[in-house]
Amino acid sequence: MKWFLTHRSERRFAPYVDSLLYLGGIAGPVVTLPQVVQIFAQQDAGGVSLFSWSAYLVGASIWFTYGLIHREKPILFFNALNIPIYAAVVLGTVLFA
Repeated sequence: MKWFLTHRSERRFAPYVDSLLYLGGIAGPVVTLPQVVQIFAQQDAGGVSLFSWSAYLVGASIWFTYGLIHREKPILFFNALNIPIYAAVVLGTVLFA
């Protein structure tokens, strides 16, 4: 695969990849919001996996730490969006499951 990612092709595709990264990074938290609203509005977290959402929260926290250490603004930004939403799902699951 290294032959495909030559220096010239990396520059040519970089804006498209960057756009996809930002779109995906914003879409993730936005599509998770209905889960948070449903848990707290209905005060019911039946069927929500505490293990899975806790793992997502830990993963986002690790990525956030990585972004801090390496000063990667996109990683910091997107995980700063994910962490509170994942934490809300975990909290709601603990309270209402």
